Amino acid sequence: MKTDRVQAFSDGIYAILITILVLQFVVPDYTAGHLQAAVFAQWPILFTYVLSFSYIGVLWLFHHDLFAHLARTTAMLNVLNMGSLFFVTLMTYATSLFAEAITHQNMADKRFAFALYALLEFLISASYYVLYSYLLRHQRLLAKSQEYAYFSHLKYSPLLGASIYLVAFIASFFSTVVSLIFIVSGILFHFAAYWRASKVGRKTRVRESEIPKKKL
Repeated sequence: MKTDRVQAFSDGIYAILITILVLQFVVPDYTAGHLQAAVFAQWPILFTYVLSFSYIGVLWLFHHDLFAHLARTTAMLNVLNMGSLFFVTLMTYATSLFAEAITHQNMADKRFAFALYALLEFLISASYYVLYSYLLRHQRLLAKSQEYAYFSHLKYSPLLGASIYLVAFIASFFSTVVSLIFIVSGILFHFAAYWRASKVGRKTRVRESEIPKKKL
């Protein structure tokens, strides 16, 4: 299977997930003259939407760049990719539970919703670590030899992210506020990691362009 087929399929899933997130927004029940208050009361939905949109969005950025650096794929890589997508697709459900728990402010429900959200983030980060590790062990899949530096730089970022989400998961049983802080911190960390990785990718392309081409 060609990498562009896998990437197109994965991009479609990410697009559908973000679309599903928007479907959480519905016109609230309200009495005449109180629409504003009813909309403001939906702030948990908006908050969790922004949170999950940001998270799924940065995952897509990493995923897109991952396959952009490949020349070919394998059956095992496709299976690993499907495993990662499986966990990502569950984020829409976790987001709905997150918003519902915040809306009703029941502590037991909040702890469960926060724990589930953090657990999925942990599993997704772990899946990206497996993907990067696999590619580093199978360099023949890389588009160019210089791409090795890109994946070497990224390899441990998912582990750091997983560590943050593991702390968020554990903290959810004691303090949902602390758990939320680590959840947000993990997403911000991913954006920072992506920005750093993009710089590494640009430097790699510059070095490649400086290599003198052989004359025919």
